[in-house]
Amino acid sequence: MVAHGKNGDDFGGPGGNALVNSSWKAGGGAGNPPGTSIGVTAALVGTGGLLILCFGGDIKGTEKLESKGRKGGGNASTGYAGGGGSGGGRIVVVYAGLWLFSGTVNVSGGDRGDHNIRWGGKGAPGFWSKHKVDPA
Repeated sequence: MVAHGKNGDDFGGPGGNALVNSSWKAGGGAGNPPGTSIGVTAALVGTGGLLILCFGGDIKGTEKLESKGRKGGGNASTGYAGGGGSGGGRIVVVYAGLWLFSGTVNVSGGDRGDHNIRWGGKGAPGFWSKHKVDPA
């Protein structure tokens, strides 16, 4: 038997709610807001989001740029199903100088909820790009 939840909305919307019968409990999907989990750990609030960075000079640094998805609800107990993770975000970097950044960029999708025999999907990865522009 499979418990089916509502599909989450596109573009950073709410996570799907868990729908269960008397013999199943399930995690909701991560999102803004997360879907309702029933009898298990709640899904996390959040989606990847949009980050736009514009620089008139060089890009330097060793830190992180992140716009990650969040984990779906769930529990590894017998008969419990995990919810789906939310999708990663979009990062756009526009710069006029040199690209000297040696840090990491992470737009990964959120993990699926913990499960025993059934689970939701991992959130899809996002996308990032850098664009050099003429400073004139």
